[in-house]
Amino acid sequence: MLPECNIGLNPAWSEPRTEAYTMENSLHLGPLDLKKNGITSPLLWAGLAFSLLALLAAWMLLGSQAVPQPVGAPGNLDRLAQQTFIDQTGVRIVLVALSAGGGMIDLRYQVIDPDKALIVHDEDTPITIIDEASGAALKTLWMDHGHERELHAGVTYPNLILNVGGVLKPGSRVMIAIGDARLEGVIVQ
Repeated sequence: MLPECNIGLNPAWSEPRTEAYTMENSLHLGPLDLKKNGITSPLLWAGLAFSLLALLAAWMLLGSQAVPQPVGAPGNLDRLAQQTFIDQTGVRIVLVALSAGGGMIDLRYQVIDPDKALIVHDEDTPITIIDEASGAALKTLWMDHGHERELHAGVTYPNLILNVGGVLKPGSRVMIAIGDARLEGVIVQ
């Protein structure tokens, strides 16, 4: 136990302090001491729980809008068409979204079969995004592939393709062409 001493003023309450300073009363929190100030009512805890639930609901609502749905999400693409495309190319299209203020298309694909997926590096038949409404073909990469020519199964790779003239808008339906393979009905995020 510490030696007793008289402290003078308690800064939390600005009143003279008469009790001796001990380890037990050194943990006194002043106005923050909820039990001493009678702030233990069920109403306070109900309000706190309601506030937390409201924050959670807002996070879920806003968070679901900020995260783009994957291409294979229900209602966004036929599973059989996606599987056929995977069988032909060795890649699964994961995302087609506008980026850079709509000036670029962020196309992401996941490698399923690395040997078949080498087709994405074929300079004679580059990955092409075709707007189903206008027929405009977009295939100009922003820069060369940022990864080695060796592709690895399970890895998702990005491609940035120029959206020349702002042809695509969110909600546009496009066809992805890689070599002879085609994947129709992809919705741009």
